[in-house]
Amino acid sequence: MNLSAKKLQAALEGTFYCASSDETKLVLTGVNFKIDTNKWQAASTNSHKLALVTGTLNHEYS
Repeated sequence: MNLSAKKLQAALEGTFYCASSDETKLVLTGVNFKIDTNKWQAASTNSHKLALVTGTLNHEYS
């Protein structure tokens, strides 16, 4: 799979601020990436805020 550096940077900049830094809730400390056919999503939360960034891929993936 290929994802341009600009798209990856946009996904991370748009979601990192919302990821939790509380190590007692490790499941909330990262960014969730989802690839579906020709679309991608990046999401993060700290249980108070939710960030979601979406985009398209150049090729379709199963």
